[in-house]
Amino acid sequence: MRRTAFIIWCVMNRQALIQFGIEYGQALFSCFTKYCLFDGRTNRKDFWYFVSFGVLIVVAARGVDVIVFDFGDDRWLGPVVLTSLLFLLLPGSAAIVRRLHDINKGGGWHLVYLLCSAGAFFFAVILWSANETIGFAICVSLWGSASVWLAYQLAKEGGGAPNEFGNPPQV
Repeated sequence: MRRTAFIIWCVMNRQALIQFGIEYGQALFSCFTKYCLFDGRTNRKDFWYFVSFGVLIVVAARGVDVIVFDFGDDRWLGPVVLTSLLFLLLPGSAAIVRRLHDINKGGGWHLVYLLCSAGAFFFAVILWSANETIGFAICVSLWGSASVWLAYQLAKEGGGAPNEFGNPPQV
């Protein structure tokens, strides 16, 4: 019954699905053609399509690590996951900076976030190994707060007018 309803829904909405596929592909192409370009602006939809693609890549890489390299629950960073994260590091950082530019914030905010995250991670590892659970919780909560702040900034509506970082991105 559910399969039939899904097939009927797909047939009735095929134009919307085709349009979504085209937009998704264009957004990914846009982000990867600007691989290391930290200038300009990126609209919200293109950015979040790129983020969803990155999540799908990492989940697929995790599956390969579990099946091929037998990485279980105790070790998350297998060789394929690590390679995919390194592959997505530069275009992801560039997309974040361009997204921050769209809301009229400088790319230095991404650097501040990265430094806070690295510091919190470093101290969390030290405190976890020393069984300091309160300090570990503080470090994780600081990192979480910084992540929520950055996600909020990235989800904000971009300005429709030109700003100091350039013209608004094409929709």
